[in-house]
Order: sequence, then C-alpha cells, then structure tokens
Amino acid sequence: MDWNVKKPALVCSTCGANLEGAEFYSSLKDSGIDFERLDFCVRCWGEAGKEMFFSYWKTRHVQEEKARTGPRYVDADTMLEIFRKLAKEEPEGKEVFTFLLGMVLVQKRVLKYIRSESRGERDFVVLAHAKSGESFNLSNPTLSEEEMHKARENFDAILDTQSK
Repeated sequence: MDWNVKKPALVCSTCGANLEGAEFYSSLKDSGIDFERLDFCVRCWGEAGKEMFFSYWKTRHVQEEKARTGPRYVDADTMLEIFRKLAKEEPEGKEVFTFLLGMVLVQKRVLKYIRSESRGERDFVVLAHAKSGESFNLSNPTLSEEEMHKARENFDAILDTQSK
C-alpha cells in the first residue's frame, strides 16, 4: 500500500534554498491517486498559489532521533481539515490513509468511535466529531500486519513525523 510521498527534501521547491533548521511550509498536491509533497521557504510560500494544494502546514525540520520521541508536528486542526476533505470525497486509492488519519484523530480525542458495521461484504467504522457530533463513515480496510506496517510508514512520511 504505497502512496509514494517523499519526505521533506529540505530544499525549497521554488528557489532551492536550504530548509534545514528553518521554518518552512509543506504542502500536499492531489495528483489523482497519489499525493505530491512540495516544500517551500517562507518567502516563496508567500508567492505560491495556495489554492492548488489539497492541504498545507508550517513546519520545522528537527533531528530524527529527537522527532521519534516527540509529538507529531502536524496539529490536530490541520489533520481534521485533511480528514474532512478525504472522508467527504472518498477518493479512490486513499481509503487506508483516511482510515489511519481517522484513528489518529480518535487517539487525539478529536473524533470518537461510535460503532462498527457491515454492509454487504465491506466493513465500516462510524466516527463522530467530539464537539459537533458530525458523523463520518469510513471503510475499514482489511490489511495484513505487514501491509498495515507499510501503510503506517507511508502515513508517517506524508504527515512528516520527522518534523516538529
């Protein structure tokens, strides 16, 4: 289950500036089945056409050994915004990513688990926004342990758990 999203290159996609140790913007561009990740220095981000991106967030690169023990940098509001778009559109090929993002938001108590249900041969999980009660029906992917591990690695690469 690959999404083929690169980790931050630590180079601005526009001007080529070194982003190591600096604040920068990461963005996801929906290219159909995959997401394309583009990173921008603060100056170039001000000139970028933000409407062409599925989502974006401000980040800072930190040392890998520190990041593994630290919290995920993409904040809950940004994750919820990405989740809402994916859950609403139900894009082909992104079901596993949407499911994993939903589970992270349950863990963060932004969403709450309501129930599981079967419809025909598919299983679904019903989640609700903890404050508004907005409901979401997610397809529950049936993955082997190896497939789930690989999906989780791809998920972490997309949301860049290596950044603070």
